Amino acid sequence: LEDRYKGVRSPHKIKMGVSGCLRECAEAQGKDLGLIATAKGYNMYVCGNGGARPKHAVLLASDIDEHTCLKYADRFLMFYISTAKHLQRTAPWLEELPGGIEYLKKVVVQDSLGICAELEAMMERNVANYRCEWREVVYDEELQKKFRQFANTEETQNSEQIEYIEMRRQRHPNTCDLPDIKGPALYSADEVPADGWDWVFAGMAEDFPANGGLAVKHGSAEIAVFHLPSRDEDDGRWLATQNI
Repeated sequence: LEDRYKGVRSPHKIKMGVSGCLRECAEAQGKDLGLIATAKGYNMYVCGNGGARPKHAVLLASDIDEHTCLKYADRFLMFYISTAKHLQRTAPWLEELPGGIEYLKKVVVQDSLGICAELEAMMERNVANYRCEWREVVYDEELQKKFRQFANTEETQNSEQIEYIEMRRQRHPNTCDLPDIKGPALYSADEVPADGWDWVFAGMAEDFPANGGLAVKHGSAEIAVFHLPSRDEDDGRWLATQNI
């Protein structure tokens, strides 16, 4: 199960558990998808979760073989992914589903909507097209550039600018008021200093993602540079601010 669904993009995290007997040591009935072995196969439970508001999973199918487990799991997960709200776990999704678990059984087990073949095909495409994104970065120097601390140098520095205080014998970040950065800029493009402007290398333009930004190192300071090619104003397509 873990290997099959490792590349799934879902509205929220998905937890799975498989118990080899009715003692339920893996706590499958507290997972989004859980299987418990029986004398005849597996019982499948869905839409459970732990946390601050725990929810017991509900029985979707009883005494099914491994092939049927994967088939129902494919259908259930793709139906959830296709219909759930952003950041909605399976438990609240089921609560909002008209008809609840009985409706879900009709959709997943009985194919009442006639979409199970499509749901299975969607999962098969996901499995077939899975790529390990981190492995690709390890072997691709162009992708590695995205993980450099600065766009204009290979140097690194400790950028953590958090002040810690002792509170109840524990280390906590100190909460400070945001700095007041309102007011006019110290310099403008029209105000050329007496000794002129000095160009500073800030990285290659092609390395900056469109409508995104990268950090640039200038002395001991960090500058956040943004590339906004979709803006109409010529002077608004490249923006920079101190990275604090």
